[in-house]
Amino acid sequence: MEYLDKLVLLHSGENLELLKLLLGMVLLFFSIFSGVLFSSTLISIIFKSKFKKSGNENHILLAIDFANLITTNKTMGFFLGIVPYGVIILLYLQLLHGTNAQVVGFLISGFIFYTVGLVSVYIYKHTLQLNYFFKNYKEISSKNITKVLSDELSNNSKITNSASSLWGLLLIFISIWILLAAVTLSLQPEKWETVQSLFTALFSVSAILNYIHFITISFAVAGTGFIVKYFYWDKRENINDANYDGYSNNGYSAYSKKLSATLAFVFTIPQPLFFGLSVFVPEGPAKSYLFFGMTFIVLALTMFLFMMLYENIRKNKFDTVTYSFYMLLIIFTFITIKDQNAFGFATKPQMEKLAIQFEQEAAGHELENAASGIDGKAIYTSKCMACHAFDQKLVGPPHKEVLLKYKNNKAAMVKFVLNPVKVRPDYPQMPAQGLKPKEAQAVVDFMFKEYGDKLR
Repeated sequence: MEYLDKLVLLHSGENLELLKLLLGMVLLFFSIFSGVLFSSTLISIIFKSKFKKSGNENHILLAIDFANLITTNKTMGFFLGIVPYGVIILLYLQLLHGTNAQVVGFLISGFIFYTVGLVSVYIYKHTLQLNYFFKNYKEISSKNITKVLSDELSNNSKITNSASSLWGLLLIFISIWILLAAVTLSLQPEKWETVQSLFTALFSVSAILNYIHFITISFAVAGTGFIVKYFYWDKRENINDANYDGYSNNGYSAYSKKLSATLAFVFTIPQPLFFGLSVFVPEGPAKSYLFFGMTFIVLALTMFLFMMLYENIRKNKFDTVTYSFYMLLIIFTFITIKDQNAFGFATKPQMEKLAIQFEQEAAGHELENAASGIDGKAIYTSKCMACHAFDQKLVGPPHKEVLLKYKNNKAAMVKFVLNPVKVRPDYPQMPAQGLKPKEAQAVVDFMFKEYGDKLR
């Protein structure tokens, strides 16, 4: 995968820390969306199957609602699923550059599965709603040809629905497993050289435990999220139309609330076990004091959540389910922070190596300029000092402000020097200096070398 190296940019130590922070944020949003996507789709398929056997209207309504839980519109799947997955690949590509870890290769495979699976899930959702329409539609017209056409469309929709539900669920299941296996591998630098097979990564003890943990907590989020979305955000119970898609009939509101809360309660029960295993599994991620601290906080929140859900179900009142939902999101956040802390602890030597490579490249620019006879100091003196001082406002802004702005992005400063544009209204536009790219680079290198120690 040498072609991917072209996408790699060397970064300073500060930038690498920002990339790790960004990785944690993207993983959090992706995990919540994709976990609920998988669990809600599976629940929807189960209740669709139950409806076929029971004919209970509540079952098909639950199937439709769970299918719509996280796929309200197409943009959600793109911006909360596909885009974050792609960003995760690019971030790992930057952070693990130069290692033999197959994390990026595994993630690319998972991304392909995920994209196809996500499209299939959306097809399942739409055909499920179409099937419900055909079921309730008694007669389009008295003409036989219209009846035949309606039956044919209904049969085609059912076939598509069955196929898309199977493939969508399977591909999403596999893609998330691959992602979690890759993330787990990224926490274990001692295995980067030996784990070169996706099969080996998938079936490691830590990857399987992380995946089961992820699935169980995703079901808990889906259960509480169902109640919060439909009965608090959408305020469905405030709609008085008795014909509102049949939701006001057959006690659907009470039935769906209790079932969803019970679902969340059941999948909250094993959470302490998984957190405990994450601490004691020998091949787990590198551990630090923050890792253990986060584990303790998550355990405490989980126990409190367990008691809240139990009270909701026992009293058959669900006024506090909203708090349970947000608490689950907080737990998800702490899990991500815990894992990213483990990632930072495990990859510290790798980050130091990348930071050194960045400094060496910067030094290489200076040597290249010196070898080519380009004198950055002379160009700076003749071109820049007439309008700029380091810490005083002249015609242009003080160079201290400029250098601080471009401290972590010298390439952008070179680009600006070559093609200046008006940026600040309180200063005139800088005129083009007619420099060549290597000359502009030499000036920027000189300025940071000369004034770098004064930027603190």
